[in-house]
Amino acid sequence: MKRSLPIAVAFFTIILLFLRAPDRILHGFLWAEDASLFIAGAYISGIHAVFLAYGGYLHLIPRLIALVQHAFIPITLAPYFFMGCSVALSATSSIYIFSAVRRFTWVRWPNACSIAVALIPWLAPQSGEVFVNITNLQWVMTPAFMVLLWESLATPRLAEVSRTGYAIRIVAVILLGLTGPFGVFAGIPAAIGMAMKWKELNLRKLKFFGAYAVTGLVQIWVYVHHREAIPGNSLVWAHEWAVHLIGGIFMRASVTDRLPAVTSILAVCVVAFFSVMVENKRSCWITLGLLFVAMLAWLGGMLRTPGPPLAWDGAASRYTYLTNTFVMWMFVIAFGTTNMRVMKGAAIALGLTALVNSGRYFRVEDAIRWQISDDQSGYMLYTEPGWKTIVPANH
Repeated sequence: MKRSLPIAVAFFTIILLFLRAPDRILHGFLWAEDASLFIAGAYISGIHAVFLAYGGYLHLIPRLIALVQHAFIPITLAPYFFMGCSVALSATSSIYIFSAVRRFTWVRWPNACSIAVALIPWLAPQSGEVFVNITNLQWVMTPAFMVLLWESLATPRLAEVSRTGYAIRIVAVILLGLTGPFGVFAGIPAAIGMAMKWKELNLRKLKFFGAYAVTGLVQIWVYVHHREAIPGNSLVWAHEWAVHLIGGIFMRASVTDRLPAVTSILAVCVVAFFSVMVENKRSCWITLGLLFVAMLAWLGGMLRTPGPPLAWDGAASRYTYLTNTFVMWMFVIAFGTTNMRVMKGAAIALGLTALVNSGRYFRVEDAIRWQISDDQSGYMLYTEPGWKTIVPANH
């Protein structure tokens, strides 16, 4: 039973990704930067591409995937290789989240809750931009990154794992910390948890935290030296976050736009209720930490994407991914840690409402299928959402 559940979680992760993005899995897929940034970088710069910043930070995991493709796999098969890597990493992420959460003894119904937490990243409301492409691995791997940091720094788990398991965790935190900007702040809640339990500090924890801190400092250094101009956004952030992000998880945009004040108040009440009213002090800290990281990710989107409000079913929906995932995690945490029937019922009702709302745009409909053509000058790659990339043939 213990061995079959992780396999089942991986299986259902793949099934969910297939249901959400069947064309991407059946026919391979390339998203914009998959070609213009990672394939082109690997073919033109080689191993030096891992040191190239984009958006103000490093992207180690996608760079490594592109380098492997460049070295061993024809470019015409890159869409299938990238798809396979994305699905494999997604399934691995689900297995780890399930296994880690199931070890949290303070969670009741451990199997059911850990399965729910592991599958929510693929069920939460999302247009599909982040699924099955290496460009957005930084988003879909962050839930596992958060669990890894919490389990390693705020629980005694590191003292229990083998040397091999510990080494794997060190490698994982380095890879994840150097992929995207989230390593800079994702570990803050876990570091606070570690400090609150300073009597449980040991050499393994300190080494792990040191490895994580180094990746954060590297990303900060990269951002300072390669930061891009930020256009800014004149929207009222707190109001937009409550109405179009939190409220949008449960209601259609037509409702949130028609009743913004009511939606805002409801959203704030929901977040406050599930962040503060949980009976277990540890779970309260976890939910607040999740909200902290989700808010920062969304604020980054607000800074980088001026214009209409961000929404999970609209453009740049990646910036809503973590909030939608973490809010639904809050419902599971509340259900698994409280004795209050009212709170359990509210968690179930709100979780189901979010799932029903997610079903409105559950399947991804890509407008453009990738194309790769070649001539004497090189390769021409056409990718979603209408990008064109030329890779020189002499590389």
